[in-house]
Amino acid sequence: SLALESQRQVVNREDRIGTLRESLGLCVGELVADEPYAEFVVEARERFRARFLEATLLLARELHAADAPGALHALERGLAVDPLWSEGVAALMDELEAKGRPLRAIGVYRTHRERLRSDLDLEPEPELVRRYLRLSSRG
Repeated sequence: SLALESQRQVVNREDRIGTLRESLGLCVGELVADEPYAEFVVEARERFRARFLEATLLLARELHAADAPGALHALERGLAVDPLWSEGVAALMDELEAKGRPLRAIGVYRTHRERLRSDLDLEPEPELVRRYLRLSSRG
């Protein structure tokens, strides 16, 4: 029945959230931190960081879908690991907008834009610019 399937989805979501939280809780600091410049660890560190960010985004989406707290914190933790993570910036802007905090979402965009400009001499991705313009036009 539809009610049973809905209940299964809730249980599966709760399981996924628990597993993701537990896994991300194990991720503390840099991979092989005592060898920061060793060539042998650079590729592994980048793979680890990419998987961490992927899991962080998945956790934030699951928390949002479950209407559970913690999505903002998860995204902010991901951005602390990689401040130039555009996908995380977009998700954080969306989450802030959903929570009725559009001015903070605009601030997140502006901080990201300035960081991209100063660190890499780049502009934000077009999708982020569209989000920003949409939010700004509502003000």
